[in-house]
Amino acid sequence: MTDPAVDDIYGLVAAALRSGQPQVDVHAFPFRMNEANLARHAQSRWIDFWRDLKAGYDRFENEKVVPAVRLVGKRYSVEG
Repeated sequence: MTDPAVDDIYGLVAAALRSGQPQVDVHAFPFRMNEANLARHAQSRWIDFWRDLKAGYDRFENEKVVPAVRLVGKRYSVEG
């Protein structure tokens, strides 16, 4: 994602909050969370974290609905 894209997202979130929306959930991923990319980054110190994120990524890709995610201990858990 480029800096201009991040600026656009920031602007949209700021506008939503100014308009009274109490919160805006933003899901951002370091890369497309497919098995090939996970394998390519398998030696990263972040691989366990990214594997946790993959459940939410997959849910969105399959259902086109942003999943509820919560923190359980030090791990992300996708609701439902």
